Amino acid sequence: MLFALMLSGFEWYLRANEPEVFGPAPAMRYMVEPTGDGPRAVRLVAGWSGHQVVSGREVTIRINAERRRGPEVGAREADEKRLLIVGDSLVFGFGVEHDETFGVHLESALEAELAIPVTVGNAGIPGLSTEDLPESLRQHADFGADAIVAAIYLGNDFSEDCEVYRAVVNGYVLQGAFARHAHRSWRTRLSLQWRVAFAVERFMRQYAPSLSLNPALLAATPEEAERLRGFPPLEQMREGVFMDVVDDPGYVATALDRTAGHLRELRRLAASRPLLIVLFPSRRHTRADLFVETLEQLGLAPAHYRRGTVQRRLSELGAALDVDMLDLTPELAAGDVATQDARWIPNDWHFSPAGHAQVAGWLLPWCLPALR
Repeated sequence: MLFALMLSGFEWYLRANEPEVFGPAPAMRYMVEPTGDGPRAVRLVAGWSGHQVVSGREVTIRINAERRRGPEVGAREADEKRLLIVGDSLVFGFGVEHDETFGVHLESALEAELAIPVTVGNAGIPGLSTEDLPESLRQHADFGADAIVAAIYLGNDFSEDCEVYRAVVNGYVLQGAFARHAHRSWRTRLSLQWRVAFAVERFMRQYAPSLSLNPALLAATPEEAERLRGFPPLEQMREGVFMDVVDDPGYVATALDRTAGHLRELRRLAASRPLLIVLFPSRRHTRADLFVETLEQLGLAPAHYRRGTVQRRLSELGAALDVDMLDLTPELAAGDVATQDARWIPNDWHFSPAGHAQVAGWLLPWCLPALR
């Protein structure tokens, strides 16, 4: 009893003086939970609410009972049409209010044009990649979508599709080596739950390394090694520009084969409903100077890469699969630097409120006939 009280007291002390394992508490901690349907399947937590500060601006986030961002969705009206959007943080609306997201702008525009009730469901989850889109669509089957938009983000989807694991421990969403470690070690999971356990692990790592966590747990599993075979080192894949290599060393074909499989599954799940794949470029894909600068920072020779190559390859893939695909790179790259910058949150890589409004306008021409 005394020992338990001492541990509790030490835990309380550590939580008061070292409140978070990974530094300041993430704004969206506890917003995502595992589904149990696989090593990387996650969903939003129904009823979660909180705030997020991005580039000095605070926004409110609320997850409804159906695990989508936004207000509750009522009973379907007789003549109502529904559009579901699946994707990552760009769909979710990282750094903007719910009513500033392109889904809300699109809903208002569709209602005005069609003169009927329209509901757009925001099924975006920060951190998802192309591999996760079919699972996201399955999660929201009860929404009853009449048409579906699925977003691919060129900045990191191809690198994240190489990852086998995603873990959620004590509200933290872990990817890459951290997720692998959490899946394979109960001690890692315990140290993320309890500050005392974390302090013990830290002590052993410094003073008793033979008793500390086995670093081999950080090594890639055979499945991960197979996924990464032939690809560049992970540090060169994190910005997405590695897919713009002109002469494919082999990994581009592998990545596109994986993407083709995900798109076929999306098409199967959509059945007869209209499906659009929208390509969201990163900021680096829209400006030649940033593209070259990024290649150099990653140690990649700019002469071997051409901006726009991955978009062309994906467009060809969409045509081969008979899937509608919309590349928004030309629209997001239009105008002078100031005009382009206004579409993005300052010092961030997500759409600004103005950017969201423009994205809605660019999606509208496809959505109108899809919902008629």
